Amino acid sequence: MKNLILILSVLLTSCSTLGFGDFSDQKTEVNTDRSTKIDESSSGKIPVKFTYQPLIGGRHEVFLVGDFNNWSQTEITMKEAN
Repeated sequence: MKNLILILSVLLTSCSTLGFGDFSDQKTEVNTDRSTKIDESSSGKIPVKFTYQPLIGGRHEVFLVGDFNNWSQTEITMKEAN
């Protein structure tokens, strides 16, 4: 019985240490020493560059999807840059 209690307490302690037992709704802010400079225009848009390198030679079509185009799988085709 003592072994069972010991195993159970070790298991519960391990789970809470890994974050499995933390169910609080409090938000925690983490401050770092790093700062990131963002080139933002007056419109609030941030330029983003997407790149793709196929694993096997040949030509492939790559489509960019997301919330910005209503998840359309054919609206934005990436073009090859020379």
